[in-house]
Amino acid sequence: MLINVHFLWNHVDILLAAVILVITIKTFIVSIVVKGFGYNNKTSLLVGMSLAQIGEFAFVLLSRASSIHLIEVTTPLLFKMIPAVVHLGVLLRWFSVDSNQVEVHVHLN
Repeated sequence: MLINVHFLWNHVDILLAAVILVITIKTFIVSIVVKGFGYNNKTSLLVGMSLAQIGEFAFVLLSRASSIHLIEVTTPLLFKMIPAVVHLGVLLRWFSVDSNQVEVHVHLN
């Protein structure tokens, strides 16, 4: 597989917009599916965000992204956003505040 890095750099705005759109849509769809199985809004959102970056095309790009250490940047960033999204969900009353709320801690090597 050959990737034209120059082309990607010249179209980084479109690439980033597409990535953000795909992650947002996948989070929404997975959250709806998990909610359909009877889980609460918070669990649905956490599962949706956790699975958003996984896809078939990711396997194609994995070798290239791994060689430039891109995976090491995006996955922790997405997981670090989870508490902020949970807080936003509480503020917007998507789900209630748990008195024994467990914080999400992800340790990636």
